[in-house]
Amino acid sequence: MTNLCSLNLWNNNINEIGGLESLENLTHLTLIGNNISEIKGLESLKRLKHLNLAMNKIREIKGLDTLVNLEWLSLRSNRIRMIQGLDRLKALKHLNLKRNHIKKIEARALWLFVI
Repeated sequence: MTNLCSLNLWNNNINEIGGLESLENLTHLTLIGNNISEIKGLESLKRLKHLNLAMNKIREIKGLDTLVNLEWLSLRSNRIRMIQGLDRLKALKHLNLKRNHIKKIEARALWLFVI
C-alpha cells in the first residue's frame, strides 16, 4: 500500500493514530468521527496536504510540525480551547475550527495566515 494517496477512516472506533509510517505517498487522510484525543503518529506523512480530524475528542493542536505541505486542516467539533501549534504550517490555506471550546482569539496565533 505504499502507493496509496488517499485514506478514509470515517466513523470507526479509532482511539489513537498509528500504523501509517509506510504510507509515504499519502496526500489525503480522513479520520472524522473517531475517538482520537491526541494528534500523533503523523510524523512520517511528509506529503500530506489534506487532513480531516473533525468530530473527535482532541483538546490541543500539536503533533503537526512535520506536515509542512499541509494545505487543508479541519479540527471541527473537537474540544480545542486555544489556537496553537500551527506556526510551522506555512502551506496551510484552509483551517476549520468550528464547534470547539475556543473562547479567545489571540492575534499571534493567527499571524501566520496574514502574510
